[in-house]
Amino acid sequence: PVLRTLPKGDGHTIMTIPGFMGADGSTALLRRFLQRQGYNAVPWGMGRNASEASADTLEEFMEHRALLEQEIARRVEHEFNASGRKVTLIGWSLGGLYAVALAHRHPQWIRQVITLGTPFGDPRGTAMYNVMGRLNGSAGEVSEESLRNWVAYTYSGGKLRVPILTLFSETDGIVGKGIARCEGDPDYVTNMAVMAS
Repeated sequence: PVLRTLPKGDGHTIMTIPGFMGADGSTALLRRFLQRQGYNAVPWGMGRNASEASADTLEEFMEHRALLEQEIARRVEHEFNASGRKVTLIGWSLGGLYAVALAHRHPQWIRQVITLGTPFGDPRGTAMYNVMGRLNGSAGEVSEESLRNWVAYTYSGGKLRVPILTLFSETDGIVGKGIARCEGDPDYVTNMAVMAS
């Protein structure tokens, strides 16, 4: 009942981007809610996130990530051209990293970014780090330089001119609170703690 009292949307397009190994089904309820509120909510439409990243190193995973982000950018550009309006991105976990990186690189198409439980810092601060390594065959040691490059990549590619709202929880269970805040330009970034698992 409380959700029904929220303000109605303005009809612009919102694209949801799932987290690591998540697919569009993981964000279906969110899109349904956004549709009811009056937005044009669309899925990313690219299958399971990172399921094809058979990387042996963090650098190889970053190459795969860059290719995914290029494809997301093409889809965002298509949505922008179809409506003539900038697109909002909502990224969950790893999807949030993609969304913030795209905001730095393509502000001409992106209205705002909202992230949900996104690990912005050292990926060893997530409960999924070892699982990712086992899935990708890269359970060995990772250099500090590689880890620094992973974190810096999200914020590279251009000056931030897009508002970012980062929602995080100190009781997340997957993303440690030390890496859950976006460290982008504070003029554009709002980090907000919420009560959630």
